[in-house]
Amino acid sequence: MVDRTHRELTDDDLAKIAGAYHAWRGDNGSRPYADVPGFARSASIEDIRNHKYNLVPGRYVGFAERPGTSWDRSQLQAELEEILGRFGQADNASQSALKILQELLHG
Repeated sequence: MVDRTHRELTDDDLAKIAGAYHAWRGDNGSRPYADVPGFARSASIEDIRNHKYNLVPGRYVGFAERPGTSWDRSQLQAELEEILGRFGQADNASQSALKILQELLHG
């Protein structure tokens, strides 16, 4: 993960995605296609119609059977420090704004 919401795909990730696509198409030399919970599913038009043509992947692929539960402590610590820094900046800005308002009101 590059950050909390962005993931940089590795060569292995790209190969896995391309392999699933070629298997789904039935391209020569590809492995037989199989749905993989949390990764890939071949949805029918009827499935898509039932979801009102909403193509959000989670509606179709579901979740992996064993979601990852490992946490990178250093990454969590860095995110916490970033959030605390933002809170500090917001607090400083609000204190400055309050001081200016008080000076305007009371002279």
